[in-house]
Amino acid sequence: GAQRNASDGDLSGNVLAPTLFGYSPSSLGFAVGSNTILGQTSSGDYDLINFTVGAGQQLSAIKLVSYSSTDVRGFIAVQEGAVWANGLGGAGNFDVSTLLGYSHFGTHVQAPQPGTDVLDNLGASGAGGAIGFSGPLGPGSYTFLIQQTGPAVISYGFDFQLTAVPEPGESVAMAGLLLGGFGVWRRLRRSRA
Repeated sequence: GAQRNASDGDLSGNVLAPTLFGYSPSSLGFAVGSNTILGQTSSGDYDLINFTVGAGQQLSAIKLVSYSSTDVRGFIAVQEGAVWANGLGGAGNFDVSTLLGYSHFGTHVQAPQPGTDVLDNLGASGAGGAIGFSGPLGPGSYTFLIQQTGPAVISYGFDFQLTAVPEPGESVAMAGLLLGGFGVWRRLRRSRA
């Protein structure tokens, strides 16, 4: 999959031009499988990432693969669309009702830890005033904000896992094969009895 390292340059902090996770030569590349971004952020340095989940695909997980800081948590949020149409910085700057979801991440006991999936935490934030969602994110354009509002620098790694959605016909065909196989097994079992 794609990987962006901090040494490749800082991710965009421009709300109108997030770093593009896409297929063009000037972007990070975003394909079915693992798509890793490694970055650093601190107060006033915002990381904005945009990508499109195509037809027949879904964003099935966002694994926090690494976290390092003297602070115990960072912040991640997601919004629909190709630009970040919300605030930056502290909580008072956000209209959470326009966010699909948000979550802290890091080493704090109440935050998703390295090695865990953050996507379900983002979706569950509907109780906190965000739109919320359950399950994978389907086709559409999404922009993520990763930030730290305190002076500590956080270094992070996220693996955005894009998967293909099985076609409805494939599911029906698979169910048919399983049921057909079960029927053959029952007939063979009865004939032996």
